[in-house]
Amino acid sequence: MARSKTTVGDERNANDHLRTTFTGGEVILSPGICALSLTNQRTVLERVRRFRNFTSRNDPFGLHDFGSFRLEQGSASFLWKIVRRCKPEIRPTRRNSRRVLTIMLASEY
Repeated sequence: MARSKTTVGDERNANDHLRTTFTGGEVILSPGICALSLTNQRTVLERVRRFRNFTSRNDPFGLHDFGSFRLEQGSASFLWKIVRRCKPEIRPTRRNSRRVLTIMLASEY
């Protein structure tokens, strides 16, 4: 069953809200991100907030739920992913699930 445009738009808006404000869900930083200097942590978080490079390759469903980037040429790659989590026996809905944004080094994936 195909998703309706309204559903995709709602999901995308909720994902964009979490990613750009870090509110409306939970934000998890991987051990690799936590091990970075505070300056680099701030830079990574700001890059996640400002990420706009969505393409048909990295966002085929238009949900804005994944991104990757490098801070500079030759530096480590970073990933972020948004998922909806709920109890395993329950189908996730807006009311019974929580959005989780995880930010990590690509090498931790």
